Amino acid sequence: MQAVTPLFSLAGWLIRLSNFRNVRGYTLGEVVLAMALLLVFIVFLIGLFLRLFQSSTKGLDSSIALGIAESVLSQVNDASPSTWPTLMGNQGVINRDPRTTAEFVTECAFTQPSLPPDAVEMGDIYEVTVAVYWMDQSRSVGNRRDYGRQSVRLSRLVYVSNMK
Repeated sequence: MQAVTPLFSLAGWLIRLSNFRNVRGYTLGEVVLAMALLLVFIVFLIGLFLRLFQSSTKGLDSSIALGIAESVLSQVNDASPSTWPTLMGNQGVINRDPRTTAEFVTECAFTQPSLPPDAVEMGDIYEVTVAVYWMDQSRSVGNRRDYGRQSVRLSRLVYVSNMK
C-alpha cells in the first residue's frame, strides 16, 4: 500500500513528479503560474530600486545643504556681526542631472543669549542659526509624503572679541 502524501507538500510533489517520468514538458497552468510569480517578483524589485534611488537623492540633497550651512557658519566666524546679514541668499547647485539645478535658499538668524553683564568681559557671544531650504525640482507630481520644502538647520555659538 502506497503512503498518502498531502497535495501541496514538497515531498508529495517530488513523489508525484517521479511517477510521471515519461511525461515531457509543462502544462499551460504551470507556465502561467511561473510567469505570474516572475512578474510579481520583477515588479517588486523595480519598486524597491525606485525607492532606494529616491532615498539616495534625498541623502545627496541633505549633504549638499549641510555643506552650504557649514560654509555659511565658517564665513560667520571670519566676518564681523555687521556683515552677517549679507550671508543669506540663494545658491543654484547641479547635483544629479547637468540639465537641472536645485536651488538652495540660505537664511541666517542671530541672537544674543541673555548672560550676566560680567560673564564675557572682552567680547560678545551670539547664537547663529543657519537654515538651508530646498525643493525637489526633479518631479512634477509625486507622492504626498515626498512633496514639499525640505530643510537643514545648524546652530553655533560665536564669540566676537571687542579687543583691537
